[in-house]
Amino acid sequence: MLKRVFIIAISTAFATNCFAEDLSCNYPVKHGDSAKSIKARFGKNAVIDTIYLPEGETTKGIVLYPKNKLKRIEILFDDEEMTRVGSVTVRTDKSDWKLKGLTNSDRLNKAVAINGAPISMSGFDWDYGGYTGDFHKGKLSGTKTCQYGLRFELPENATDFDNIIGDISISSNDKAVKRNNPLISEMYVEYSY
Repeated sequence: MLKRVFIIAISTAFATNCFAEDLSCNYPVKHGDSAKSIKARFGKNAVIDTIYLPEGETTKGIVLYPKNKLKRIEILFDDEEMTRVGSVTVRTDKSDWKLKGLTNSDRLNKAVAINGAPISMSGFDWDYGGYTGDFHKGKLSGTKTCQYGLRFELPENATDFDNIIGDISISSNDKAVKRNNPLISEMYVEYSY
């Protein structure tokens, strides 16, 4: 009986980790990638499509795995010719992608624990709300040419949040932020040139 439980436990652990994809500075795309190099690498799983941005804006980009909600990724470029990748974003509620052990729907307290430092972000409840601004040299800080980012949103049952909404900078140390423990709604990697 113990042998069977051990085998089931190992099989479950393998299945859980085997499908998770790690989003990083070098995967699924890397600094300097172009639409051409991404399409060559991912074939029919890389489709040029319209990407929706804040304030009702749109742009042309690449969607990886457009028919698979758990693997879907949106890629933006720094130029109209799509010769330099600008960012990679995971926006789906549930995703196989992880960023440093985090995934969408994880809570802010987990992100702060992984980061090992406070996290600054924009206030909530507007088009650019909840985007991280500073990881204060924590483990989520990234490098000179590759920065990690998260977007948080308040949970449906949020309370006493009037002082953490709008075009302001807020901290994970703020009492109202801690009390509401926002959820990750987006994970992204941005590239600098």
